[in-house]
Amino acid sequence: MGYKPKIILSGREVNDSMSKFIFKEIIRLLKLREIEVENSRTLILCFTFKENCNDFRNTKVLDIYNLFKDRNLKVEIYDPVVDKIAVKKEYNIDIIKSLPSKKYDAILLAVSHDNFKSININDLLKPKSVIYDAKGFLNVKVDGRL
Repeated sequence: MGYKPKIILSGREVNDSMSKFIFKEIIRLLKLREIEVENSRTLILCFTFKENCNDFRNTKVLDIYNLFKDRNLKVEIYDPVVDKIAVKKEYNIDIIKSLPSKKYDAILLAVSHDNFKSININDLLKPKSVIYDAKGFLNVKVDGRL
């Protein structure tokens, strides 16, 4: 008893810090592109815990979303798989019901639903926009990737 498995704890620490890392990278890339962070608009693709599944328990996307909201930045989430009513009830977050026609300064692919293969990312981007692909899923040139 009392044994602390260092490898497991280290892995958990890395996993818990990824949300903050991704957020900071997106902010860094926006600044690098000379996009005014305070007026930027970000779209997060996916809210669920894993791809092609509607389960959002333990999702790290919530942490990333909250980092944007804590800085009063404009952020929206599009997820065609998640139960939008359940997310609203649990977290008071409105998930976009259909692919938006707005343009964004940054797009984060957080989880790679198969539905996202058919999205034309370029239709969602403003000039000089940032694309961050956390899953290595997108078939476009990206600015950041895990």
